[in-house]
Amino acid sequence: MKTKSICCTRLGCFGSLLISLSAAAAVVSIDPAVRHQVFEGFGEGTMDQFTPYYYREYPAASRTDYLDKLFKLDNHGLGLTICRVLMPVGDAPGHAHMNRFYGQNNQCPPSFEPEDGVYDWSNPRHEEILWKIRGAAARGAKMCAQWYSYPYWMTVSGCTAGHTDGNQNNLRTDMEGRFIEHVCKVLEHFRDSWNVDFEYLNVINEPEANWWVYWGGQPGARVTEDQAIRIYQKLNARLPLYNLSPDLVAYDAAWTNTTAYLNTLLNSSIVDDLDVLSCHQYTTSESGLFDWKIQAVLNQKSLWQTEWGDWTNAQYPGYTPGGNADTQMMNYAHKIHEALSVLKAGAWVMWEPEFIFNSQTKTFQPRKAYWAIAQYSRHVRPGMQMIHVVSSHPDIKTTAWHKQSQAAEQELVLVTVNSAASAIMVDYDLSAFHLARIDQIFRTSSTQNYEVLNVSQPSSSGIFTISMPAESITTIVLRFQNCTPLNADLIDDCIVDIQDLECLAKTWLMNDSFRTIPEFADVNDDRMVNMEDATVFSTQWQDFKAFAPIPANRAGSVNPASQMLGWSANPHAVAHQVYLGTDMASVASACQDDAEYMGQVDGLLFVPNLLPNQTYYWRIDEVNDSGMVCKGMVWEFMTVEFSSNPDLIGHWTMDETSGSIAADQSFYGHDGMLTGNPEWKPAQGRIAGAIELDGSGDAIEIPDFDWTIEYGTFTAWVNCYEVVPWAGIVYSRNGTACGIHYENINNLRYTWNNNNPKTWNWNSGLVIPDNEWVFLAVVIQPDSARL
Repeated sequence: MKTKSICCTRLGCFGSLLISLSAAAAVVSIDPAVRHQVFEGFGEGTMDQFTPYYYREYPAASRTDYLDKLFKLDNHGLGLTICRVLMPVGDAPGHAHMNRFYGQNNQCPPSFEPEDGVYDWSNPRHEEILWKIRGAAARGAKMCAQWYSYPYWMTVSGCTAGHTDGNQNNLRTDMEGRFIEHVCKVLEHFRDSWNVDFEYLNVINEPEANWWVYWGGQPGARVTEDQAIRIYQKLNARLPLYNLSPDLVAYDAAWTNTTAYLNTLLNSSIVDDLDVLSCHQYTTSESGLFDWKIQAVLNQKSLWQTEWGDWTNAQYPGYTPGGNADTQMMNYAHKIHEALSVLKAGAWVMWEPEFIFNSQTKTFQPRKAYWAIAQYSRHVRPGMQMIHVVSSHPDIKTTAWHKQSQAAEQELVLVTVNSAASAIMVDYDLSAFHLARIDQIFRTSSTQNYEVLNVSQPSSSGIFTISMPAESITTIVLRFQNCTPLNADLIDDCIVDIQDLECLAKTWLMNDSFRTIPEFADVNDDRMVNMEDATVFSTQWQDFKAFAPIPANRAGSVNPASQMLGWSANPHAVAHQVYLGTDMASVASACQDDAEYMGQVDGLLFVPNLLPNQTYYWRIDEVNDSGMVCKGMVWEFMTVEFSSNPDLIGHWTMDETSGSIAADQSFYGHDGMLTGNPEWKPAQGRIAGAIELDGSGDAIEIPDFDWTIEYGTFTAWVNCYEVVPWAGIVYSRNGTACGIHYENINNLRYTWNNNNPKTWNWNSGLVIPDNEWVFLAVVIQPDSARL
């Protein structure tokens, strides 16, 4: 069923309700004035779960290729820089239950200390892990030693898989110090005999979980907070005796929807001893991830995501072959984006890199997930800093990364994930960057594996537009010169702020003649370094500029009746001066005496008087507590036609070609949401576009809309081309589902909620012809309805 518009009229009070879906191109704005974490690297951690003995079954060339693909950038390698190593602790003699170690008779690799005080460094089975550890270290990876459990003879249960009660600690209290001795001996031997130095160390894993139980599938142990604190205290005291100084990692949390365990550690005496906070990504919540980020910032710690992997869609020996490669690809992309943009993680470490290869043969063939990771890991490199991004579309997820350098040209990397099932046009607003140009573009999708795309350059206004295919990842590498038109970015970090002012002051004070010895200090280009340079510098200070406009920059289909202007402000701003008009140049140059000046507000919201079918330009000048005014960027948006009749409760035209938001063109802005999987049909509607609802639960929902009225008329253009079991046109779930839908081709069903749901069916005498546009009008009265 195709519809052009659906109309509902409230007789005598409302006008009509028309329905259509609209989604303009997504707008992604990048603001270098707002900065986030400095990235430390991508990595991998493994216990060779479900995988064969690579060192036995794979030829040397395959093992080398595998390591190169992971830890090098050559030949499209991932360029991982972190290797998280599970240290083997073995298990009790006679135990054969570690079924998560494929191909090893349910036995994990043997411990380096199989008996108390007896160290065995020459067991041939050690090669099961040593070849990969040595290979990663030789390729420059930072090494992180990780203990999941303890040698069986240190445990309460006598089993390294856990206590008989998953809520009980399994490391004996009297063995805590002895375990730390074991850790130090192992690290010392790796350093002195195997030439592998571990820069990072963690000795507990998912300690708050209760699934580590006797005779389980892999090593693990419950560790309560009090025992964890004692372990870290003993570790910090013992390591220097062996001339070991790894950064301490805590604590590889099982989930990040809570910080209860973390808060206990950070409020204890060990807080200063911990260097890295680490968590896993299997069970998350946005609020939990945010809380972890806040704790890392407040306590000045690095923050890592150290374990996530999708084995459900993998393909490897010992597991059901197949899986969905495209689904796995998007799962990895979503999780990396979540960790970087919400958690603000400084590192992302995958679990079991074997999951991202087809490894049934003796070679490692990358799957789609491999190329999804490559979109990030090959370009977002250690030392790059994430800068602020605002996207106007919920399915367009972008992170932006700046490479700081003293070079004449800077580098900016944008990685965008399109989560939608359809292509979306994306406008990148690069106006904050000076002379930005596209260097390279790479894409992975259902039909592309890290494919290099043709490059087109941004417009003179700094806008770069590109189509993002459905369910794809695109990486854009840009080069740009100094971000600001003036040469006030003295330290070349793409932001004009207090550090540049300090640089100017030091140069000025050291130069008694006030002459331009280092030319960069001559901000106003008068061949002198003096007070005038400081004055010009101050007026161009960008540190507290407004960002993240609402509506997004260059947004279209803005409802003039319901639109409010909003923005985000840096902490320096205490007031906001609003400029608005229909001429870009006038808004850009306006001052407080001009008509474009709308006044000063204290909050982050301004309600304008807008007209339909207009292009508006606006800017926000920020005022700091010293009275300094920071002139803002000029943004624009376009309004659409709306009815002058305030009784009209909605109008949707369904002219869009993509998107999931039904933009209401009426006075009230009752936007709808697509449910199911409707398909846009550009230029195939009664007038312009249409939407296809195929009877599989497709519908347009108006969230939280109040349908409790007694009188009304609901109209729609429809084109029925086949019998369908159910096809909803529009409905609301405000207490009870309400709206209009088809039971079959000649049975129109209308449900109205007036405290009690009222339903009418037409199936007698009503004929809706096939493949023909028909205008329907349903008139609603208190106890009846007619078509």
